[in-house]
Amino acid sequence: MKQHIVLPHKQQITIPHIQPGQLVTLIGANGIGTSSLLKAIAGLLKVEGELCLNQLPLSDMTAKQRLEHIGYVPQALPQTTPLTPFEMLRSSLLHLQKTPEHQINTLITQVFKQLEISDIALTPLSQLSGGQRQMVAVANVLTRTPKLLLLDEPTSALDLRWQLKVINTLKQQVQRTNCIAIIAIHDINLALRFSDQVWVLGHAGVTHFGKPNDVVNSAMLAQIYGIKARVVTD
Repeated sequence: MKQHIVLPHKQQITIPHIQPGQLVTLIGANGIGTSSLLKAIAGLLKVEGELCLNQLPLSDMTAKQRLEHIGYVPQALPQTTPLTPFEMLRSSLLHLQKTPEHQINTLITQVFKQLEISDIALTPLSQLSGGQRQMVAVANVLTRTPKLLLLDEPTSALDLRWQLKVINTLKQQVQRTNCIAIIAIHDINLALRFSDQVWVLGHAGVTHFGKPNDVVNSAMLAQIYGIKARVVTD
């Protein structure tokens, strides 16, 4: 099924068919609309057109169904509050009513361990750095085990070690739960390293979609970013 949407600034985008169990990186120049596209898919931005998840139109989903099936992490970091990350995630899961209550603590503990952030689980968010809060935001969406993960620059506040940790953990989540992850990112090296597919957004709705080695090349970099570059495989 071909799916098209028209973003508020009249940019028409054709959404490629994405199979479950794939990690897709969404790349493009600053201001091109990657954040707006993720918001549109998440249902946070009113757009024209139709999108389907597992053949179910997203427009037909209730708010509760969206929370169950779609996990969205925006660019903005979680607000600083007196709550600890453990309390924040537990409250989120109790509200969703998807995970049996007796399994919630175990699930949160497992995700914190996987992301290697167990040491900050009981530290108030108000005392955490921006990078630590970004890790908590990723943990929050992973505990919900949605069918579609949408993450807008989830590594922007992280150093190299934690960038690799987050992307690798997301890759493992995709493989383990057979979900779809679409990650907007500016680091093309990370995109090449971890992606099953790369989705490139250009001007006037121009898109490229396919395997990283097929999509990311000198011609694409010149067209999308206006630079002269070559791709070297190590």
